[in-house]
Amino acid sequence: MNHEQIEAVVAVFRESATLTEIELQSATARVRLRRPSGRPRVMSAPPVGTKSIGEPAVAARTAMNGGRAESSVKAPGLSAVTAMVVGLFRTRGIAINSGDSVKAGQILGHIETIGLLSDCVSPIAGTVARVATEDGQPVEYGQLLFEIEPHLP
Repeated sequence: MNHEQIEAVVAVFRESATLTEIELQSATARVRLRRPSGRPRVMSAPPVGTKSIGEPAVAARTAMNGGRAESSVKAPGLSAVTAMVVGLFRTRGIAINSGDSVKAGQILGHIETIGLLSDCVSPIAGTVARVATEDGQPVEYGQLLFEIEPHLP
């Protein structure tokens, strides 16, 4: 683990609204971050239908991938559903495929973090244009999970 990777992890931890503790260990270093109160930070949610991938999250994914950039940017005109926490993506019996119609607020899957499930919901009514993750796949903060093409009024 190098200095750049440690800084990237710290940046993701700082931006996270739900992480209270994280510990990483390699052969040469051990990093442990913990919020003083042991409670998650309360942050205001972005407006429905607008989610952006922050620079620290992109930097963290790039650093953790050995410097290789990862494509997680949504296509123009589509609404992104991104991971709001780090964990494993779980479908839990929900089958969402490309071409499926979804409603605003519909649960598309879950992210499991230390045994807790966080819902991944559609910010808008529309058609699933792309499913970018699979059941059991590890996901990181800000990672693209789905792209939704809005229904026209």
